[in-house]
Amino acid sequence: MNTSGFKTKFIRLPFGFRKSISPMFITGNLIASGLTSEKAGIIATYIIDDIPPEGVSEPEFADLVMSYLPDEGKTRFLTLDLMKKFLVSPRSKSPLFMFLGGFTGKTFLTSYVQQHLGINRVTALDDEKYAMRREHPERTHLFKSTYEEPDVFDKTLEDYYPVMKKRIDENLQEYFDKRKWTYFWEGIYFTADILIRLETEYADIDIFPVFLIPPFEQIKERYIIRWMSELGKKYIEENRQQIDRYIDNVAHIREVILRNVEQSPCVILEAEYFDDVLAQYYSALHNKLSIVAAREGVADWIAAVRADRSRLQEYEQFLQKT
Repeated sequence: MNTSGFKTKFIRLPFGFRKSISPMFITGNLIASGLTSEKAGIIATYIIDDIPPEGVSEPEFADLVMSYLPDEGKTRFLTLDLMKKFLVSPRSKSPLFMFLGGFTGKTFLTSYVQQHLGINRVTALDDEKYAMRREHPERTHLFKSTYEEPDVFDKTLEDYYPVMKKRIDENLQEYFDKRKWTYFWEGIYFTADILIRLETEYADIDIFPVFLIPPFEQIKERYIIRWMSELGKKYIEENRQQIDRYIDNVAHIREVILRNVEQSPCVILEAEYFDDVLAQYYSALHNKLSIVAAREGVADWIAAVRADRSRLQEYEQFLQKT
């Protein structure tokens, strides 16, 4: 097995363009299809070796990837592939809004998902606070740390909701102009109550909300480790009372995030290890896409293309009919 020249491997695109591919790119496809990270990394190198110097077409690449997948993996790969095509087609009335909230690990998970799924842009919702500070300098809670006082998070939530609505409206306008398949938002200011409100006001859009909410003791440990890394062990020791107050406020935020969670559509990820979190995330995404596929008449096409790849062109023609 020789992967030293993998950078030269590519997918042939229309109009003579090329898309370079690497083991990392292929690994993402495999993990999203249900393989473990370790197994996906190994198989990705085999796939790279199987790509000829002249490259492969997109259908040929899909066939090659699926040849290494088990039956369930083939279905998941096709579901993601065909649903991405559907979401940018004239038949779709909404992109998929992917919301990631909760505690430590969001940015790390986001970076993986963004690369694996080919998401061009991520909205860091927490950064909206800087704009709100400029527009409303009288709202002193916006200038405080999220964990500084119990009511800081509560007051800031109310400020965020109209901002979220404005951003959704902007994304929808862009979607009908440019047809991006998903809009990915990440930040701590997602709560079950906010998701319930958004689903009520935007009943016609598809939302995939996920919260990273491990048990509280794990959250506490992760924040203390993070603060030691950022501030140093000496600072933690000398400011123990302040740190304890922050931890109490983290517990309050966790409670607020999960309030009425049983009435919301959100998925809760509680796994301790990142590989398990990633696997749970992609399993939940597959379930969400399968629900949309069934509603929009795409599920039968997934089964048809799974049985006969030559029907992919017929499916693409179907997508152009409104």
